[in-house]
Amino acid sequence: MSPDLSRKRRRSISVRAKMLVVLVPLLLLIGVLLAYATEQAGRIHRDLARLTEEEHEAEQTQSLLVELRGAEAWAKRSIGSEPRAAIQDDLQQHLSLARQVLTDLHHPEEDDPSDPGHEQREHELRDSLLETLDRISQRVGDVADWSVFATDLGDARRRVEVLATETRHEATRVASHLDASVQRLVDMLFLLAAAGIATLVSMSWMFRRVVMHPLLTIEAATQSLGRVTPAMDSTAVPERPAARVPILSRDEFGQLAATFNDMAERIDSDRRELEQRVEQRTREVIRTARLAELGTLAAGIAHEINNPLASIAAGIEGLQRDLDGSASESSKEFLELVLEETNRARDIATRLLRLGRHDTLRREPVFLAHEVHDVAKMVGHLAKQRRVEVVVDVDEDLPPLTSDPGEWRQVLFNLLRNAIDATPEGTQVLVSAALENGRVVVRVRDHGPGFDDDDLDRVFEPFFTKKAPNQGTGLGLAIVDRIVREFGGEVDARNCATGGELRVSVPVPE
Repeated sequence: MSPDLSRKRRRSISVRAKMLVVLVPLLLLIGVLLAYATEQAGRIHRDLARLTEEEHEAEQTQSLLVELRGAEAWAKRSIGSEPRAAIQDDLQQHLSLARQVLTDLHHPEEDDPSDPGHEQREHELRDSLLETLDRISQRVGDVADWSVFATDLGDARRRVEVLATETRHEATRVASHLDASVQRLVDMLFLLAAAGIATLVSMSWMFRRVVMHPLLTIEAATQSLGRVTPAMDSTAVPERPAARVPILSRDEFGQLAATFNDMAERIDSDRRELEQRVEQRTREVIRTARLAELGTLAAGIAHEINNPLASIAAGIEGLQRDLDGSASESSKEFLELVLEETNRARDIATRLLRLGRHDTLRREPVFLAHEVHDVAKMVGHLAKQRRVEVVVDVDEDLPPLTSDPGEWRQVLFNLLRNAIDATPEGTQVLVSAALENGRVVVRVRDHGPGFDDDDLDRVFEPFFTKKAPNQGTGLGLAIVDRIVREFGGEVDARNCATGGELRVSVPVPE
């Protein structure tokens, strides 16, 4: 992993972190709202208990008022008359029921949810009333005139009426507080619902933006990558791949997009390389087929015309001997021209035979450095005529190649002759041989104009030549290409700083 990629990954923000950035505040808000709603629910529960207690106390207070009013009424009726037993029994019954109500109002075994001040006043009033009722009950049989109790009972009744009024006010206050608590709880529930909806919407938006959008983009790019149709014409290959994923984030999907783009780049590069190889192999197949067809045709033609040409050459040489000394200068020049052109025709026929022949090559050790020096000497006379210097720069320790020495001399001769023909006077032709990556590479460089870009793939086709008429047949490099391929090697043409370069590469035998 490169340092730049490592730093990018350290600075990246993960999908989980992005989700947490959005969800944590919302979850905290929901938590606060839930806590507040729970508190409001507790308040409602307490208010309900207080309201129930106050309503119960209000009922008890009303019952107490009924009994006290009854007792007060009997006490007032006894004023100015003799007490009767029925009145005494009825008065005692009212006092007993009032005492029972006061006892029910007091429940120390239970927690009273009422307001502490209100509860304190209830206790004080209860104790005072119980004391008053007990005193009256004890003196009912001893006092002849019960009118003395009317004042105490009236005072007790008024205090109970005050308590009843306060109890109603307390119940009203508790009910109002309960309504407010319920309203706050409803508000909290609405806020919780809104927060829940906001959370769902945020999660949906975040999921779509952070997860679905990158995935859909990668899916579209993948489909686009799969729809790319390889073009057989290398000029139609796009400069950049068609499928690319925009890197919109630094999270895992951003890294996935970068990885996808790298993969698409490699696929596109491999595709273009494959197209070029297919195109190259197609041209080679076409060229091989043409070579085979031309070679077969040329070999047949050359075989048929070689013998007549040999007879013509022999006849001309005989005429030259017979007319030696007696022929005019013009006749001699004419015979020399005919003989030269006849030999040229025989040379072309020989080349055609060589192109179409598929003899089994000899397999013996070939020391390429030695062959290069020998062929350089062979073309030395031609180089001197053209005033061109042949410079040899070979590694003398090259490993031997298992092939046909004669074929190698033919290859080197054709390469050097082609370079000498292309090199202007007063310049050099450089032939070099070296070991490169397990292959022996031979380079022949000239100081000519080089190759046109459109001709680089055609220079090895039969009969292709840029030389002037009657100065080349276009068969030399075609023969080189066929021989080198029989060796399992490759030959190509390219331009260099000085001019043109022909390069032969063959594997070193194991």
